[in-house]
Amino acid sequence: MFKVEHIKKEILSLSIEEKILGISNLVLLISFLMPWYYGLEPTIGATGFVSDFDYINVYAFRDFSFFISLFVFLFCVLSLIIQSSKIFKYRLPRLGINYNNILAILGAESFFLILIVLLTYIKNSGGYPRAELKFGLFIAFLSAGVWTVISYYYLQVIKQEKTKKKRQEIFEKNYKENVRLEPEVHDNKYEETVVSNIVEKAVDETSEIKSEYNINSDYKTNIKE
Repeated sequence: MFKVEHIKKEILSLSIEEKILGISNLVLLISFLMPWYYGLEPTIGATGFVSDFDYINVYAFRDFSFFISLFVFLFCVLSLIIQSSKIFKYRLPRLGINYNNILAILGAESFFLILIVLLTYIKNSGGYPRAELKFGLFIAFLSAGVWTVISYYYLQVIKQEKTKKKRQEIFEKNYKENVRLEPEVHDNKYEETVVSNIVEKAVDETSEIKSEYNINSDYKTNIKE
């Protein structure tokens, strides 16, 4: 059993990007309970002809948007399952792709599908006379957009953290190999020379890091200072 204190602690330990991502998913789910559209629906009388019109609220799972909304709903639920694994500590099946990449793909797909619904309603009113867009569709569109942007931004943050960690590991490894903790033997000039050699060696071993972070002679100068 998970205690409320434990769940609260795990949620607070999440990064700001993960929190925004989870909130956007929850808001998107809530938008399915709101009307997406508002218009007139014809009422067929006893004669088989249109006798009157009734104003109705059109929700996500109605008419042509049913299957699109269904896919978006499933994508959103899958995203929440992936994210909640960090809170409840359950294992996800191993796939050939990172789950953070999956979150970004699901977000982009959801945004694209909701955009189709939005443009369709704007273009032909969804087949309803005097139709108007409702708040629920805008909420769904905005939350899917936030989901997409934050998920891709979070991918870049993770990539930068891994690259920084790798660079630090290389630096520490080379430093231990070249520096001996003997202050009576090594003066400051010697230490500066060793650090300079370590930086040059680390840059040579990680050309990918060099291209991403633009490690150059200014970086070596900052290390010396």
